[in-house]
This record gives sequence, C-alpha cells and structure tokens, in this order.
Amino acid sequence: MSVFDIISFHSEQQRILFGTQKTISPKGAKIAFEKITNNKYSKNELKLIEAALLNSGYSTNQHTGELDLDIKSQQKISNQNCNILTSTTTDFIPDHEIEKLMGVVSGSVAYSKHFMSDVFAGIQASIGGEVTEYTELVSEARLEAMNRMQVQAKDQGADAVINVRYGTSSIAEGISEILAYGTAVKLKRIIKTSS
Repeated sequence: MSVFDIISFHSEQQRILFGTQKTISPKGAKIAFEKITNNKYSKNELKLIEAALLNSGYSTNQHTGELDLDIKSQQKISNQNCNILTSTTTDFIPDHEIEKLMGVVSGSVAYSKHFMSDVFAGIQASIGGEVTEYTELVSEARLEAMNRMQVQAKDQGADAVINVRYGTSSIAEGISEILAYGTAVKLKRIIKTSS
C-alpha cells in the first residue's frame, strides 16, 4: 500500500464521516475493512463506514458476518445498489414502456486534487502516458455523482433514469464539479408474445 493510497483513503474517510460522500472506492473499501476488523472505529464512525460500504455494493457474508469485497466493476455497484435502470443518451429502456415521467434528477460531486496526487501526477506527466491518479479521481467522482442521481430517483419512486448525461465545471482553482442528470421515469414491462 503506497503513501498515496493512505492519504487518498484518509480524505475519502473524512468525506464519509462528515456525510458529504455516501460511497467508497474499491481501494478505500479494503483499507476500511482492515480498520473495521482491527476495531479502529468508534460506534458512530463504524455505522457511517459500513453504510458507505453497503451503498457501494459490498455485501455482508451470510456465514461469517463479514463484508465481501469481491465486486467486479464499479458501474455494476452503482446500478445494483439502487435497482435503478439507467439509459445513457437514449430516451427508452428496452422491453419496457414508460408509464410516467417523474422529472429531472441529478447528482453532483465537487472534487479536488491534493498535494500528493499533484506530485505523483507531475512525475507521470514527465514520463508520458496516462496520469492514473487523476483518472481514478475523476472515475470515482463520476461514479459517486451517478450513484447520488440514482438515489434521488429511487427516493421519488422511479424505476429508471433515461437520457442520462454528464456535465463538468470548474468551481474554483483546483476544484471541479461532476454532475450526472437525467429524467426519472416509472416503467411498465412489455410482455412479448410469440406469433
């Protein structure tokens, strides 16, 4: 585990404990799980960390009572978490009919780079190629924005979100926002009959 991973986890953990982030990254989940097994959290902190793990799709093993960390892809986490179908850039969901439009839903995340990611990014930029520190940061922010949008849709009683779009903007120097938005809908399944 690198120094960057530890610093990144501590900033993510702070956002979770302050209630500004409801999910956790795969790397953060592994570190948090280690801290849980070593009883490093108070009762209130434990509730928030476990909620973030569950929101991110990590499940409790029925036999041991421990959290499973075997999620394959972050996109599956987001979709599986809320049972909300999403249709990026299309205005329909295959095999379903839109019964009711519920309105626009959105989720946004303001994120910033920190000193250590700038150091590692500077080294990678001088070598050339992908700057993985920034790629991971943007990927996690996008996932969190999508998750928040889906939670808002679920709270409104929607079954799906159609025409999903992403937007990004700069709020201040070094701070950006990622916004996920779309139209929440109630669905009716189409029963196909063979002719």
